[in-house]
Amino acid sequence: MKRDLSALASRRHDVLIVGGGIYGACALWDAAHRGLKAALIEKGDFGGATSSNSMKTVHGGLRYLQDFDLPLMRTMIKERRAWMTIAPHLVQPLRMLFPTDGRGRHSRGVLSVALRVTDLVGYDRNRDLGKNSHLPRSTMLTRDEVLSQLPGLQSSTKITGAAVWYDAQVLNTEQMLLSILKSAVQRGAILANYVRAESILLEGQSAVGARARDLESSQRFDIHARFVVNATGPWVEQMLSSTGRRRPRFKLSRAVNIVVPKIIDGVGVGLRSCVQMKGDLSRPRSGKTIFIVPWRDWSIIGTMHGAPVDRPEHVGPIEPEIERLISGVNEVYPGANLDRSSVSMVHTGLQPLDPRRVDRGRPELLRESELADHESDLGIRNLISLIGAKYTSARWLAERAIDLVAHRLDIPVPPSRTGSIPVHGGQITSLEDETSALQARFSFLSESVIRQLAQAYGSEAERVLAYAQDDLSKLQAIAGQSSVLRCQIYYAIQEEMARRPSDVVLRRTDIGSAGPPSQSTLQEIQDIMAQVLGWRSLSSDVENEDSVPLAELP
Repeated sequence: MKRDLSALASRRHDVLIVGGGIYGACALWDAAHRGLKAALIEKGDFGGATSSNSMKTVHGGLRYLQDFDLPLMRTMIKERRAWMTIAPHLVQPLRMLFPTDGRGRHSRGVLSVALRVTDLVGYDRNRDLGKNSHLPRSTMLTRDEVLSQLPGLQSSTKITGAAVWYDAQVLNTEQMLLSILKSAVQRGAILANYVRAESILLEGQSAVGARARDLESSQRFDIHARFVVNATGPWVEQMLSSTGRRRPRFKLSRAVNIVVPKIIDGVGVGLRSCVQMKGDLSRPRSGKTIFIVPWRDWSIIGTMHGAPVDRPEHVGPIEPEIERLISGVNEVYPGANLDRSSVSMVHTGLQPLDPRRVDRGRPELLRESELADHESDLGIRNLISLIGAKYTSARWLAERAIDLVAHRLDIPVPPSRTGSIPVHGGQITSLEDETSALQARFSFLSESVIRQLAQAYGSEAERVLAYAQDDLSKLQAIAGQSSVLRCQIYYAIQEEMARRPSDVVLRRTDIGSAGPPSQSTLQEIQDIMAQVLGWRSLSSDVENEDSVPLAELP
């Protein structure tokens, strides 16, 4: 991926996508793969805002069974299978467990029936998946089995057993997004980070592009396109207001997840808390469900939702949500014994509230992602917005969006195949096979290095290692790290458009995935970036970071 602002400004694109989170990336990929001339700009770094806040799971819609929304369940099952198909190095099966008790819809009998229905609805969940990606049938555990697998539970708990089902986990959401963007670029798409869309350009009643500003040079320029897709996440309404036309604003809720040393290994667990979680919009009347998901050598705990906010810059302090999560986990799983010092990383993002319910007493999160056509509500043709609610449904909504774009522009395009063709790096049979093959070819590298290369890059791993051909010292680990190689930094800068140290630390490598890097690590990254990018003043480039500040690593 190369940052080519002249190509952005000099060409007339079929579609311009504003916003480089997971929804914008999927829209760019779908458009480029179907033959449209597509471009994308992102005001920060790709995936640097809400898309960076995730429980790292893609789910099959089990939660929708309580409303008996079988069509939505089918959609989520299809999308889960799609993610596992296109990125076998990044998406792996995840065993999930939810304890049962003697009450109502959480009883052993009710959940046993729910699992049987789920297996029936997901009868084709393993279609075309490799053997190592197969999701087993759901099962029920006895009380003794649960207590043996979850030793941190109180022995006096009223748990009667547990429901066990299988979803999937994205091992590296940042590399997933980058893989999608690289796939789009291979099909001719043009993109750039750190380019802010200041306004949508209108010609009569039609959107015809965007006025943009390069945040590195402060240069302003126009990007011309026949159609504009607004995929700016929490900034969707602000982007629309640049047209001079307003509609009712989406209210937002801050979502907070925390990363702590691993509490439970090998299984994701949902536990119901009776602690009063004041302000949490996701808490059903029967109690807040806290999920503890194993991720690499850590556990991700979430999600806590704060009170509604009107604008993304008015989110307020996150400490109350962190403290509520810690309190809730210690209540439902005393063996965790967490305190504030246990938290090594905080993931935050903003999710939209359902505008149909926000003024009806207790607000609720938007249940599913939406496509807003602004010809009907603002009178502007060739302008749509993607309102993302779930990571799982990003590819599905992008496919619908590009269907509409092609229809409005009267451009014949083939059906979308982004749910079946591998993304960049996904041309492997399985993660296990790729890891073994890399180990055989590069036996001088440690097992931990090989594993993280295979998980992050898949079939692209050898290309990353090729950056060390001219200098074998690039095969050494970066200062203060055990498994991230110097060649990965060069690859991140030259092929993944890393422009700032936080891009490398937080979104191109595992360096900052669960805690703050050492000063020596940061210094070496800064030195390499200064060399490759030709920074005249290193201090100014470091101080001007505005994507995800390193200070947010607690």
